[in-house]
Amino acid sequence: MVPETKLYKNERITELGIERRCPMCGEWLPADDEFYAKGKNGRRLYSYCRACNIERGQKRILKLYPNCKRHNIIEPIPILR
Repeated sequence: MVPETKLYKNERITELGIERRCPMCGEWLPADDEFYAKGKNGRRLYSYCRACNIERGQKRILKLYPNCKRHNIIEPIPILR
């Protein structure tokens, strides 16, 4: 029996437990610390999965610091999915 919990529109219950859908990649992943980072308060999970969160961060850094050698990423970090 699955304990009652508040589900949001991007969540579903399966035999693996609660799964969340990442809005960027569209994949359904288990809603745990392995696939989603925790928020600042340590309770809620980010909307984006870890892989998409890294990709979003890289794009943001390149946009904010296009000519800075310190922040310029020559080769993007490979994202394992």
